[in-house]
Amino acid sequence: MSIVLRPRKPSAPPNAPDARAPEPHAARPLLVARKKKATITSPYLRASDTVFYETLMSVSFRHTYYNLDGEACPDFTVEPTLATARLMQSLGLIFRDQGSGFSVFCDISRTKALLSFLARNEYDGPEPGQYWTRLSFILICRNPYFANITALPLDLSSALHCYYLGNQFAHMQDETVLLTPGRSLTAEALQRVIDQQTAVPLHPHDKGVEALALSGARALWEPRCVIDAAGKEVCLETVYLDFSQLPQGEYTLRYVLDDGGFETIDTGVYAAGAPIAYAFADLLFSSPTAISPGIYPADLAAGTLATVNYVLPFEARATYWIYYIVQQSPATPFTDLRIETRSGEITFWGPEEVTLPTGARAACFTSDMPLHLRQKSPYDFTLYGKHPLEQRREREIVPRLPVAGPQQVQSRPSVSPFSPALRKRKKGRPDACYSLIYVYV
Repeated sequence: MSIVLRPRKPSAPPNAPDARAPEPHAARPLLVARKKKATITSPYLRASDTVFYETLMSVSFRHTYYNLDGEACPDFTVEPTLATARLMQSLGLIFRDQGSGFSVFCDISRTKALLSFLARNEYDGPEPGQYWTRLSFILICRNPYFANITALPLDLSSALHCYYLGNQFAHMQDETVLLTPGRSLTAEALQRVIDQQTAVPLHPHDKGVEALALSGARALWEPRCVIDAAGKEVCLETVYLDFSQLPQGEYTLRYVLDDGGFETIDTGVYAAGAPIAYAFADLLFSSPTAISPGIYPADLAAGTLATVNYVLPFEARATYWIYYIVQQSPATPFTDLRIETRSGEITFWGPEEVTLPTGARAACFTSDMPLHLRQKSPYDFTLYGKHPLEQRREREIVPRLPVAGPQQVQSRPSVSPFSPALRKRKKGRPDACYSLIYVYV
C-alpha cells in the first residue's frame, strides 16, 4: 500500500464562512512507501491500494527577520506529545514537520469516521455540548540566537517559562488565520513551566489544592488533611501534585477553600521531558463550546471538515545600534568622526569617548531610534572623518559600515562607563536592547 500526502486547496474554516485563508509554503505532495506488512486501517483497502491524505491543519512559522526567505522561519523542531501521537495513530492521521512549520494530514476515506469520533467524544461535565478533543505539539527552538532576533523577552529561561499557543486564540487578519490573539506572539502568551512534582503550600482555611485541565475538569486533587494509618487526622502545610501520569498540556492550579470557594494559584504548562519546550500548542479539532472564539477545522453541527492553515507570526526585534569605532593608528587618528545614512532619516548620537573591556579607547555612536534586525538589512551607513595627513579634508573612512547581526544583542552594553546617551535611552525604555558593532579603522 502506498500513501499520498497532498495539501488540500485552501477553503474557509467552517466557523469563519467568509474567510479564505491562503496556504503559505504549503507542503509539497509527498509519496511515502509503506511495507505490505504494515497494518491497513481500512478493511476495504488491499496492500496494493493507494490512500490519499489531505491537509487537516497546518501551522506555518513566519518571522519578519527572515526577509530573504519570504519570512519563513526555520528555527523550530516540532514534536507531537505522546498522547497526541497515540491519538493520531488511532485516527489514521499523519504528522509532518516541514522545517518552517508542520502539518497534520487525514485519510480522505476516513473523514466520516473522524467526525463521528469527535461527535461521540463529548466532554462529560456539568455543561453539556463541550468538545475538547485536540492535538498537542511541542516546539523546540534550535536557533541559539532566536531570542536576540525576536521581539520577546530577552533574558528568559525556557526551563522556567513556556509560550502557550492554541487555536482558541486564532483569528482572521488580512485573509490569514493567525494563531495568536494579536499580530504576533507576545510575552502575554508566557506561562510558567509546571514541574512533574509540584509543591504547593497550604493555609489553615484551605481544604486542598486541585489542578484543572484545559476543559476545566479536575485532573488532580490533594487534600490538606488526611487520615493516617492509625486513623488519626493529619493536616499538612505542603502537598505535592504529581503530574507524571497526566498528558502534557496546560493546567490551572487553584486552592479549594473550606467555605466552598476557590482561589486560583497560577496557570502553567506541563511539558516534562527533554528537550526543553520553547512553546506548547494545543490545536482543538472543533469549537469546544457553542460560544468559544477561535477557528477550527471541524464543524460538528454541520458534519464537515475544512483545511485550516494557521500562521504563527513572530516580530523581529528592534535595537539601538551602538558603533564602537576603534582607531588602530593612535599617532595619526581621524578626527571629526560622524555616521551618515543615505536616506538621512536615521541619525546617531556621538561620538562619545568610551573605554572597552579590553582597555582600548573607542568613539561610541548610538542610533537615535531602535532599528529592526533583518536577515538582509536595509540600512546603509557610512563613516566619515578627517585625517591630519590629508589637510583635514573629510572623506569616507568606511563606505558601508557593518550592520547589526543576531549575535551581539544585549539588554545593557558591556562598556564602562555607561554613556550619557545610553542612560537617556534606557530611562525612557527600560526594556530597550542594544546591538553592539565594533569597527576597527
